[in-house]
Amino acid sequence: MLVLEASRNLVQNHVYVNLREAHGMIDRIVALRRARASLPIGDGMTKKVVVVDDNEFDISMLRRGLNTAGADIDLIEVNDSGKAVSVISSEEPVLAILDVSMPVLDGFEVLSAVRAHARLTEIRVLMLSGSTSVTDRHKAEQLGVNWYRVKPETLDGYRQLGTEIIDFVHS
Repeated sequence: MLVLEASRNLVQNHVYVNLREAHGMIDRIVALRRARASLPIGDGMTKKVVVVDDNEFDISMLRRGLNTAGADIDLIEVNDSGKAVSVISSEEPVLAILDVSMPVLDGFEVLSAVRAHARLTEIRVLMLSGSTSVTDRHKAEQLGVNWYRVKPETLDGYRQLGTEIIDFVHS
């Protein structure tokens, strides 16, 4: 009985130490991601990312995913796709994230208008879609999208997307 209790204590202490080490490693990873995300691009300013989506829930999930991934960005939210090109033009973000399906202008129309402006052609564009349609993906590629993703269905999916966006912005 004494040996069994000693074994349990040893295992519990080992698990506790491993959990403490894991939390320490997670803290270091988050700190490194935040440091990497806050590196200045070009002019020393914090990176601007414009997200155009008529769905507040999708925007909030994207914001949570980016924050969880340690992003230090200025996320500019546009709910009215009719104003998207003007906001992208005035803000000149390093990345524009466009929803495909929106009421005024769809993401394809916004992408086409952005690519038509000589001053905006260098802005990278990520299109997020609820659709898995290959036709939509091909249409986006023909219009000059840099990256096309289907919207995640879970918070973990948005966390992964946030990490991928940080990596994409720094590439």
